[in-house]
Amino acid sequence: MKSYHPFNNSSLKNSDHLSRVFVYGTLRKGGSNSALLQDAHFEAHTELTGFKLYTLGRFPCILPDPERNAILKIESYLVTDDILARLDQLESYYGDGHPKNLYNRITVISNCGKTGFVYVFSAAQWPIYRKNSALITNGDWMDRG
Repeated sequence: MKSYHPFNNSSLKNSDHLSRVFVYGTLRKGGSNSALLQDAHFEAHTELTGFKLYTLGRFPCILPDPERNAILKIESYLVTDDILARLDQLESYYGDGHPKNLYNRITVISNCGKTGFVYVFSAAQWPIYRKNSALITNGDWMDRG
């Protein structure tokens, strides 16, 4: 029996390790960094509860919502390790707990029940960026008005 592989790209092999990533900002379809996901497998538009979305000008960030009520609009992708490494570079993620991280990559469960990674802004960096931030109350980077 052949194993299922969601890609239609001949450069990818069934042996490629895949990770699920949820994106909410410039990586979404039509966003300024969406080309980084052109070889990834788009799964769905969905939502993630419990994170507030902020704009920092040209790019967004999310932080945990203490009340766990905020709803974030996201897209779900399956990515190879190579694509994940490029996303880590874009998000200035150097590894778990690294002091230079601008974003941390954490595991979450989306509202459709899928488990995957999302990039959350570093609590250590937030005081530096907070003064130039604004809350996006509708949770949708692509429709932030």
